[in-house]
Order: sequence, then structure tokens, then C-alpha cells
Amino acid sequence: QGRPIPRPPEGWDDLGIGGAERHGRWAWGDEELSSIENGVAARLPFLVDPNASRLSRSVALLRLSAKAVFLLVASWVAITAVLIASLNGPLWCGRFSLYLMRVPDKRVHDPFAFALGLLVLTPGVLTCARLVSASSDGPGGVPSLVARWIRTSFR
Repeated sequence: QGRPIPRPPEGWDDLGIGGAERHGRWAWGDEELSSIENGVAARLPFLVDPNASRLSRSVALLRLSAKAVFLLVASWVAITAVLIASLNGPLWCGRFSLYLMRVPDKRVHDPFAFALGLLVLTPGVLTCARLVSASSDGPGGVPSLVARWIRTSFR
């Protein structure tokens, strides 16, 4: 808790009677705090108490560094997985499509297979994107949208 904020000149705002509690703004001077201001957590030191021992500060810094390294590694793994899937998925799908069409292996051309895979996968990806954007719950609400569609379509 710091010092109270000094109140500005009377009549500077047009909020009327009631103060911070009624209008949800920050309290001035000795006004009663609003529910918003009461709900804000007190500021704590970032690492540990500055008066703590050198060992506890070092342990806190080590923990923070470990969390940052874990976040960097997890982000790298996630980005790498998405890139691998987005680059190899269309290629595998295109090669499988060519296999289903009985194209001999010596005639399979990877750039063509990649383009064919994109053509095959694009409608499905667009449908998934439309379902997610239509759902009010994001990806978690897609099954309920599909179930509703099935119920209304097959009556």
C-alpha cells in the first residue's frame, strides 16, 4: 500500500455523487475503495524479498531461469512439430493419393505430390477453421456443433 492519491479539483469529472465505490473508478484520497481496486493484488517483489539471504535469492533466480529455459524448449518443440506436420502432411497425403491412383513409384514427383496433397487437405482444413470460428467455445465446442448438425440433418 502506497500513499493515497491526492484528490483532483472538485468538479473535474462528471461522475456525480457516489465516489469510487459507486462508479468503479480508482479511489481518491480517503474515499472508500471500489470493488475493482479491492480486487487488485498487492505488488510483490519480482524474485524474492530484497532483504533475503544471498542463497535464497540465488535459488529463486535459478528457478526462474529453469522456467524460462523450459518455456523456450517447449516453444521450440511446438513450433518444430507444427512446421514438420505442415510441410510433410501434404506430401504424405499427395503420395498416398498417387498410390491410390496406382501411379508407379518411378513416376511420382514430390512437388506434384505436395501440390496434390494441398488440394486434398485444403477443404478439410477450411471446414475445421469454419467450425472453430462458428463455435462460441473455440475448438472445444466443435463436437457440439457437429452433434447439432447431425441431429438436425437426419430427422
